[in-house]
Amino acid sequence: MTVDAVAADTLQPAPNPTDLWPEVAVTWHDEQVPLTLRPDPTQTRAVYDYPAEPEIPAAEPCPYDFRFTWPDAGELPPPPPLPTTDVDAPQWFHFRGTDVLSRRTAVAGMSIVRNRFLVDETPTAQAFVYRTPVVSFAAPAAGSVTGTAPGVLATEPTGDLGERIAKALGDFLRDMLWIRDTWGPDDRLPVRLAVGYSYPMAISSDRQTSLDSLVPVLLAPAHDFHPNKDWKPDEGSFVHTVGEAVQDWYEAAQPPKGAIRFDATFYATTAPAQPLIHAADLRYVLPES
Repeated sequence: MTVDAVAADTLQPAPNPTDLWPEVAVTWHDEQVPLTLRPDPTQTRAVYDYPAEPEIPAAEPCPYDFRFTWPDAGELPPPPPLPTTDVDAPQWFHFRGTDVLSRRTAVAGMSIVRNRFLVDETPTAQAFVYRTPVVSFAAPAAGSVTGTAPGVLATEPTGDLGERIAKALGDFLRDMLWIRDTWGPDDRLPVRLAVGYSYPMAISSDRQTSLDSLVPVLLAPAHDFHPNKDWKPDEGSFVHTVGEAVQDWYEAAQPPKGAIRFDATFYATTAPAQPLIHAADLRYVLPES
């Protein structure tokens, strides 16, 4: 089997900026059989050998699994089993170890090419190569990460509540956005943020479970988040504005013990809105008053 790297717009051979040849396996009689990548692939072509056993007929339509693992992925869990399908010979493409912030969207397309190589490895003259137009979905695909377990933001020892919340929320966003990524001065991330006040109405006897009530405090339905500055607790930043709003509410309501809870969603694109990272339950525990 030959796998070529081509430019998406011209379908002509072009090197991939990332050294990313896949692991390939074919399903034969309900068993996944790995193919062997030949040594020293070129920048635009990799060749895979089928095993001697079991013998797989060349023209037999079979399911194939292509697994692309990013070089900086680190240690990964075993891949999930392939889903069941009624399609005779599905082609599965898995992208493992990707960072949803660095690689937010992907576009998949298909084109049929015939007569590209008629004599061994000699390319056919372009006038005699048959190609269909690339068929793809209208919208890009986006990976999505969702965290639903409660996360407690670090409590800051100084400043009023608004300042402490701006610093705690900003530190969380800085760690999430910058731990593996570098952002340019013009980069933006669409974000939606809901803030509420939560307090326990009943607590179990072992004090491990509580029945909480949630009171809405504010909603920022859409904001163009600036990764270079909006996490900083400076005047005019996103987290500073959120902290000021919470401080105003806190002074007016004077709530007793409880927590300020944040539900933040970052999006890969604005049209259509595709969730990229959803932190569903971030909590800042209030001091008892």
